[in-house]
Amino acid sequence: MTSRRLTPETRFTQPGFLLNKVGFVARRWIADALAPLGLNGREAEILLRLRATGPLSQRQLIDQLAVDPSNLVTMLNRLEAAGLLERTRDAADRRRHIVSITAAGRAKRDAVDAAVRSAEERLLSGLTGPERTTLQRLLLKVDERTGPAWADED
Repeated sequence: MTSRRLTPETRFTQPGFLLNKVGFVARRWIADALAPLGLNGREAEILLRLRATGPLSQRQLIDQLAVDPSNLVTMLNRLEAAGLLERTRDAADRRRHIVSITAAGRAKRDAVDAAVRSAEERLLSGLTGPERTTLQRLLLKVDERTGPAWADED
């Protein structure tokens, strides 16, 4: 069987194509790492975001994740049914729901961290520490220019 690895002469070198390919591979490897935890990437992101911010309203999650409200509700329903988060009415505005992580969610979040780190290590294994730092800095710079519209593409 012949190798599918591309040679320097046959690989795309345009940054957009490279980002697309690497993003596809990263998404697949992260999905594979999260599958044993029963989570998809967006659900894992909700748990990680709640760790970083503390409780948020559903509206804040919609804005921060750039996700359609009905899609967020579906994800929150799954996470709540699994006991990983809870939604409570805001005492100041009973129409608003506050989303917070549970103890089980915190434990799952730690497993998510480990799974994502494993996939990242696999993806970045060919880079030195300083190269990883530079890549992260450059990706953050590119990310600043993309805005929340990326979620509309899927």
